[in-house]
Amino acid sequence: MVLATCVYAASFAYHEGTWQLWLLLAAVVGAANACTMTLGASLAADVIDSDELATGHRREGAFMGVWSFMDKAAIGLAIFVGMQGLHAVGYTPNVDQTPAVITGIKFLYCILPAVCHIIAVILFQRFPITPEVYADIRARLDRRGADGPGVRAGG
Repeated sequence: MVLATCVYAASFAYHEGTWQLWLLLAAVVGAANACTMTLGASLAADVIDSDELATGHRREGAFMGVWSFMDKAAIGLAIFVGMQGLHAVGYTPNVDQTPAVITGIKFLYCILPAVCHIIAVILFQRFPITPEVYADIRARLDRRGADGPGVRAGG
């Protein structure tokens, strides 16, 4: 997430004629965001195990249903904000854009995502399931499973 933040911010330096820089930055931010997407799915499993320990129920379906809804809602919100942002900066399709519009587009593509990533980094640092906490959760669940049934599916 930190790498993606830096790349988004650095992308503001892009200008016409520096397409090689754009290709490099696009490749790096793509790889960084792929790592972030993988991390999210991994953390979902940790949260589901934590919930199982707390409730005695496996509720993967409920968690993944909410995850899927929130993912779709976030994508929809991003599209809405992007389109409203383009309108706000004065973008007009199929015409040469003014320097002010180009700066506005760069703000929407570079600075806004960098700020969102900074917020995500700050929030992620507060995530309560550390590797040590998860090891304890997993050990307790394994002990519970060794002691016999007790976990029921459903919620």
